[in-house]
Amino acid sequence: MKDFAIFFGEDYEVVGKIFALSVLQNGSIPTFLCHKSVQSELFGENPVSPCIASLRSGLDALGVYQLCKKVPAFQFLFQPTTNKMTYRMLTTLLKPQFSEDGSNSKEMEKKVYAAFLRYLREVASGRRRCVTLGKVLQFTTSSEEEPVLGFELHPSIVFHGVDESFIPTANTCINVMRMPRPTVHMQLPEEAKLFELYDYAFSNTFYGLQ
Repeated sequence: MKDFAIFFGEDYEVVGKIFALSVLQNGSIPTFLCHKSVQSELFGENPVSPCIASLRSGLDALGVYQLCKKVPAFQFLFQPTTNKMTYRMLTTLLKPQFSEDGSNSKEMEKKVYAAFLRYLREVASGRRRCVTLGKVLQFTTSSEEEPVLGFELHPSIVFHGVDESFIPTANTCINVMRMPRPTVHMQLPEEAKLFELYDYAFSNTFYGLQ
């Protein structure tokens, strides 16, 4: 049993280092422990198990544990949050990049963006059961929520003339969603059909996240 505990203790130290790297690089912060567990177990005076002690060692390898002990306010970052993505938050984060004023392209872009906003309202109200606002952000950035320090590259929507389909694509390396816009040769589909295409894009798991 002792060897078993040591084996998993080493694993937990690696996990602690991964957590620390994520925190320092403005990535996702582990928030799986309740308020009491964070205070009494993770950052308490005496670890309750060898695994927690190893997790602390991993956090302290990059100074995160020491920082949280000296500045207790940082410990709140490790607690679960009830803040959910809202329509207003998402539309503030996803900035559309329109073409120049007066151009035909901008008129087409505004049309498809207006439809996208109507779609997001349906998502926010729960009428698109397979999609959440967090999944839309994840599709664009690989993260369902905004990092504590904000995104280094601000998420944006860029438009391009439709080729074959109105399904959006994304480049998560630069936090960009590519939104197909109608052209003089291909008009925007009926809203029900368009929203089905959006459902397909934002609910998929084939782009490397799951």
